[in-house]
Amino acid sequence: MKYVVFSCETADPEQEIGCTYGIYAENLRISDITSIREEAEELAALLNRMEVSPIHFRDVVEDFVEEKSSL
Repeated sequence: MKYVVFSCETADPEQEIGCTYGIYAENLRISDITSIREEAEELAALLNRMEVSPIHFRDVVEDFVEEKSSL
């Protein structure tokens, strides 16, 4: 299984268009993980390097987001 970064346009409450990044693999997909592409690529690389099982995908993403938000 390979985890891959994808992007999507979003509109915030002031109707400004932005871009967020998520990660998918096969039939798994988590959107809006970060607005920083490099962070999404770092996470995808970690998921691939550690060969994270699909059952742990969401937990690893949640831990990553928590860690980034506490910096």
